[in-house]
Amino acid sequence: MDLNFLMHYKSWPRWKVLQGELLRNHISDYKSSYSNMSYYELVEVAVDENDKPLLFNEASTGYSFYSIFSNKTLTRRMSTTYKWKDVLSNNFSANELLKTKTTMLGELIFDLKHSDQPAAIKINPVLTQTDSGVDFTLAEEFVFAPIFDKFTSKFMMTNTDEAKALLAVNPEDEERFGIEFVFYMITNKGLPEEREERAPLLQEKIKELAFMAPRIPMKRGSGTFFCVLLNLENEMEESAFIRTYKTFDPYADVLFVNSHLEIRTGDLIKVPYNGEKIDTIFLPMIEWQRNNRLTANQQIGF
Repeated sequence: MDLNFLMHYKSWPRWKVLQGELLRNHISDYKSSYSNMSYYELVEVAVDENDKPLLFNEASTGYSFYSIFSNKTLTRRMSTTYKWKDVLSNNFSANELLKTKTTMLGELIFDLKHSDQPAAIKINPVLTQTDSGVDFTLAEEFVFAPIFDKFTSKFMMTNTDEAKALLAVNPEDEERFGIEFVFYMITNKGLPEEREERAPLLQEKIKELAFMAPRIPMKRGSGTFFCVLLNLENEMEESAFIRTYKTFDPYADVLFVNSHLEIRTGDLIKVPYNGEKIDTIFLPMIEWQRNNRLTANQQIGF
């Protein structure tokens, strides 16, 4: 295995540890066991004796996760610990299968919304022991379940303490429009004032966002947006975050709101809107997404 990962993971944040646990980072030309995954995909969820999603605790990293499988036979990869040489040779010989329940991925995401932090869900994980005797649970991929903030009724990928800024967005208006949001806040909280100290931390935050954005299943609505709220009070720093990020579901888009309350696309294009009422904010976003999808379909010949 990658010794760099083993030597440094204990000082890494959770997202970076998970990134290090991707099977393709350790096996060249690794091919996943599934071809597609979406919010509406049926998956096998590992469950406990009460048919509740089973929370696994990884002693080597101190992090917990849930497990889903693209088919039930793959659960044997978590029913015992496999030596690294067996993983490399795709030798998963255990006969025992984990108890699972067939569930739509989006339903699992919804069920985990009251977790303390965005729940990590490993796709087709493998319980692995390295040559040095350290146990890790590698995986083909990961997805995350956003936290639901009860106070604002918003789905968040960052600390819900920052959700108060979203009080102006009435959940009844969201329901009326059928629009779906997951919010990600980037603020000065916890950042030093000195530029030399801020720069590397901001770079890490950009890498974290790039890792998280493509791994958040979202319900399809009249408009579906992963909305990154930037409040760094520095235009150059905020612009560094604005780029094209992939999304887990093809009907979702990433939009950015900067400290000037401008709505920007990943290409830095401004989405014009009138902030006098919520209708003239939501409608331009929905219309932009529809036009964006129409343009994309025309480009590929649909």
